[in-house]
Amino acid sequence: MPSHPPSRLHVAGAVALLLLSTGVFIGRCNLDPRIPFLVQDDETPWIGYPSPPSGLMGLALRDDLPITTFRRDFGASGDKRPITLRFRAFRLAELRLNDEVVARSDGASGHWRNWQSIAIGDRIRSGANTLRVSVRNATGPPLLALRIEGLAEAVHTDTTWWVTEQEHEKAAIIVGTDRINPSTFVLPTPLEGLAARGLTLALVVLLAFAAVVGIGQLDEGRRGPTLRAILPFALLGCWIVLFFATWVEIPILVGFDAKHHVAYVNHLLEHGSLPRGDDGWSMFHPPIYYVSTAALVGLQDALGLGRGLWPWKLVGFLAGLANAVLCWRLGRVLFGAASRETMFVAVMAAVLPMNLYISAYVTNESLHAAFAAAILLSTCRLLLCDRPGKGALLVWGLLVALGVLTKYTAWIVSGVAGFFLLVRWVRVERVTTSQAALRVGGLVALVLVGAGWFYVRHTIQLGQPFPLNVDLPGETAQWWSPPGYYTPAFFWRFGSVLSHPFLAGYHTAWDSFYATLWGDGQLAGQVFARARHSFWNYPLLAVGYALAVPATLLLLLGVARAFRLAFRDPDGGRRAAFSLLLTVSWALVGSVLFLTLRQQDYGQMKAFYALAITAPVTVFFGLGAAAADRWLEARSLGWARTLLMAWLASFAAVVLLSYLG
Repeated sequence: MPSHPPSRLHVAGAVALLLLSTGVFIGRCNLDPRIPFLVQDDETPWIGYPSPPSGLMGLALRDDLPITTFRRDFGASGDKRPITLRFRAFRLAELRLNDEVVARSDGASGHWRNWQSIAIGDRIRSGANTLRVSVRNATGPPLLALRIEGLAEAVHTDTTWWVTEQEHEKAAIIVGTDRINPSTFVLPTPLEGLAARGLTLALVVLLAFAAVVGIGQLDEGRRGPTLRAILPFALLGCWIVLFFATWVEIPILVGFDAKHHVAYVNHLLEHGSLPRGDDGWSMFHPPIYYVSTAALVGLQDALGLGRGLWPWKLVGFLAGLANAVLCWRLGRVLFGAASRETMFVAVMAAVLPMNLYISAYVTNESLHAAFAAAILLSTCRLLLCDRPGKGALLVWGLLVALGVLTKYTAWIVSGVAGFFLLVRWVRVERVTTSQAALRVGGLVALVLVGAGWFYVRHTIQLGQPFPLNVDLPGETAQWWSPPGYYTPAFFWRFGSVLSHPFLAGYHTAWDSFYATLWGDGQLAGQVFARARHSFWNYPLLAVGYALAVPATLLLLLGVARAFRLAFRDPDGGRRAAFSLLLTVSWALVGSVLFLTLRQQDYGQMKAFYALAITAPVTVFFGLGAAAADRWLEARSLGWARTLLMAWLASFAAVVLLSYLG
């Protein structure tokens, strides 16, 4: 089928989105004083106290900040020469030379990353001198970068400095991303997981090969129809087994911020009304998940059904399953029911680790991801149809209203989806301005009537429609989590997750994303290995990270194919659909990066904060896996196709077994 040449407007829009978003991100890193972004100077690096990057939350009282003192002894001759001290501190500093205050930095004179210079030649003694710098910081570890110019012996921040914190003095370290959370080494590596579960893995691989070969013989070489016929039932069966075998046994306080989500539900049960956004850590969230869970818990109590955990887990389970099914339905819409792409989409939708493990915890993530998948499915159908009916637009608007009443992230998905619908109406359907305004106005009114009240309530009570917990627990204190700063390497390095997959979020952004996409690498929100719950099979989880490497490569191949289809597919509706999925993915990942910058917490970079990306991820994987399968088929490499399918079956089995305990 001939490809369609991309239009200049389409290319210009994509380039503009890429450049603008990247520019905003870089600009915010370097210009926003709230962002703890550090660029190391090789001659004058940032140094700090050698606290281990344990991830423990720090809480600083703004009016009584602890002081960290940096000390350096140096010698000087009696020569009268210009001597200049240049420094910058993260964030407030007082400099004393030989016990005399020579400079202060209180943040009022400009950005804390800017260098300040003072002449100190007339204050230098001939012989021994001592420089002490007291640094305070409410939003991270106190850090210092300093050099003295004009001395015969160079003086600059390095590991020869001494740092005192809470009366403990140690040699300073040069800050960076090369330190790993100590608890990481307690947990199994992929090789250790293989050694511990080698027999299980061997059995899984053997059964996978047998199943692939058996299905291939049954279908006389055509495995697709049989797999497509059994996949929906297999998906449903696996999720039901996981729910009743493991998930309902996990205590409700286990999970990411679980106690705060439980507190929200308990507030509804006790007071019968919504909390204020500042009543607790997670009380700012939209209410649908919490109201639904509270209704189930109340129903259990009213019917006298005991105190089982199923009401607390049912919404997450059903939402996670719905998310998987909606991804499969999206594959059918884009590729057809009988395509290889749809088969691969269905497999990945069923076993995508982040959707599996997050659905086992008390959290609103799964429900919002299900609504996001429904919005994307509805949008793709509208983009592919000749002319949308009023019923289809009404459904779309209702889904958006429900989505934004579940989590803020739904606004990103809905905003991108709405933009693509508007472009289609104007450029493809050629609707008049009044018709476009009527459609947009009707959908906006529907969303505002359905969900606007909640955001108006936030604005009245808290002065803003989208409050976060960044400044909790109040105006007098500030929280942060070590390391508490970012460097460029945090955003471009990758690899430690392949050797130490657990708690990799305290190393680099992409290690964290990989660790939480392909497994519960952040241990349900714990920062110590000993505090992890016992319901997962951690050795198999570690093996799963190694098996996920081919999945990652196929996913990236699928992204490349989606780019091509977004610009060159002969069908305009499909070009729009793939452009939508790519744009939503970019926006969601970007939102997690921006949130990570704002939150002074390496553990913030979790893939499931963009769980709404599940539908695009499964579609991209389907594209990549199908492309690889066709490439092997075209070269008559039947044995390689068998290996591909056996790997996929083994990967799926290992993932499912990991979450059975």
